Amino acid sequence: MFLLWFPRQWLRAGLSSPHRQKKRSRGESHDRGRKPRAEYAKPRNWVDLFRALAGGLAVSYLCFEAIPGSDKSVGTQIFTLQAAILVLAVLIQSVRLGSAGFTLVAPVFFIAGLSFGLIGWEAAAFACFVGLILNQILPGPGSSLFVFACLEIVFGGMLSRAPLKMGILAVALAMIPILLSGMMQRSLVRLNKPQAKPM
Repeated sequence: MFLLWFPRQWLRAGLSSPHRQKKRSRGESHDRGRKPRAEYAKPRNWVDLFRALAGGLAVSYLCFEAIPGSDKSVGTQIFTLQAAILVLAVLIQSVRLGSAGFTLVAPVFFIAGLSFGLIGWEAAAFACFVGLILNQILPGPGSSLFVFACLEIVFGGMLSRAPLKMGILAVALAMIPILLSGMMQRSLVRLNKPQAKPM
């Protein structure tokens, strides 16, 4: 669970030298013109994907197991616990705290990693591949998550042998940041967008 609940911004700990801070502030004015393909060169994005993949597989297949012959309610309880762990993980990755308050980000790579433990590796691999291609032409991070949720439905329906409830959970996890954005009336930003400094 530590892999899933580890906030992404902690990966920057110890890396905030004065030179990096100046470089980040200089690049802030150019962030709006940054193309989505630039995200693929960021190591932290791939760390997000693989830690979510490993943590999601552990939660889905290793950490919880119903005893053979146990009541059906046990399976329901296990699924509820799994869902709670994954929902909390997405919430932690979606809310970035800073000196100026909080920002809602779209953890696209993290959610893509979780899909491997929920809809199976074949369906998840196709969804991630097509999603990465489409991400280059989509207008914003919210649309990237929505399209990825749709791809999970399509490829999950065609290729996944996982239970239907797992597919529903995968789609729900992808939609959480979008729902948060709507409820809080805050725009989703890309993960690599520098935080604005307080005036």
